[in-house]
Amino acid sequence: MPMKPIVNLKPGDTVRTRRTLVPQQIKYWSYAAQCDSIGGGLMAGTTLEIAETNAGQRWVRLKIPGRSPDAFLKVSGEELQGAFDLV
Repeated sequence: MPMKPIVNLKPGDTVRTRRTLVPQQIKYWSYAAQCDSIGGGLMAGTTLEIAETNAGQRWVRLKIPGRSPDAFLKVSGEELQGAFDLV
């Protein structure tokens, strides 16, 4: 399903990676310094839950699955549109 604008997303919504994401890509994201490690990467089709949204500044925090304690990616609207699909 195509991605909605951030103003229409809410915590609890889920997104799926379009392609494999590796740390070398994420280090160039707008909020890379605020992203937790993804280890070797996230495979295409990985489902992540939206934990927080900020429509004014156009970013979301995505909860990385299978991590304890919880870990997150902070993603700008443009990066969200380019790398994820709404589930």
